[in-house]
Amino acid sequence: MRRSRATLRLAVAAVLPVVLAAACGRGAPKLVAPTPVPVSLIPPTLSNGDFTLTEYGKATKDFADAGPKSLVSDGRLWEIRQGSTLVGALQVSTLKQKIDVSRSSTRKAIIDQVMPGAPITIKVNGITIASTTTTDKSTYVWFGQELFELLQLKGNNIDPEKVLDELIGFQKPSGKLVVRRAKH
Repeated sequence: MRRSRATLRLAVAAVLPVVLAAACGRGAPKLVAPTPVPVSLIPPTLSNGDFTLTEYGKATKDFADAGPKSLVSDGRLWEIRQGSTLVGALQVSTLKQKIDVSRSSTRKAIIDQVMPGAPITIKVNGITIASTTTTDKSTYVWFGQELFELLQLKGNNIDPEKVLDELIGFQKPSGKLVVRRAKH
């Protein structure tokens, strides 16, 4: 699982800020304090404690070091473990104020850059989610107030949609998954 862990870190934490900058950047960035990731969106466990979520601190530094052209304001990465086995990752990224996730073109640009294959759209707990499944993993992306989340799950003994449903159910009462038009 070490190789998967390294791949996950590279694909999610290191590449994303650079890709977003290329996909959506315009003009010189203003110096604005980063919008912190709302860590209250992350449950300590899922599936009655079968899965634990632990923040991977090194990813926070990777996001912070992405540079001024990155459109990610703040990013955090949580490892999802079943016992001692790494079975997934959850990335939550806040976006700089000029990025309007209420625009379908912005959401599509982000989804196209971070998801493998051709995503389909599903609804979970009333939230619109982009989903792809390959032979070895399931990937989901959804948006909220100035943020987006990326969930990857891998393993034979996992029902990815059940885990996703429980995670969205935990997050939805926060009100942070409501996408509002940005004020420019």
